[in-house]
Amino acid sequence: MKLNYAACNKEAERGTMRQPYEENTATLKDLMTVAPIHPEVYASITRGRVKARRLVEDFRDAAKQRREDIHWVLK
Repeated sequence: MKLNYAACNKEAERGTMRQPYEENTATLKDLMTVAPIHPEVYASITRGRVKARRLVEDFRDAAKQRREDIHWVLK
């Protein structure tokens, strides 16, 4: 399933963007006819998602720590 970026840009200009869940769904025909993803590719994608999620969590924790440090100094 390919995203049509030109159509997305036109939708953005008109203010009729699709919801995120609509981009992550596939039709039954697509699911039944597209070859399954190779396990190594799936593992690589999953590792990338986990790495990105951990990076976001680390930034969030660092920001929380900075807020607490500032609060402690201002007391």
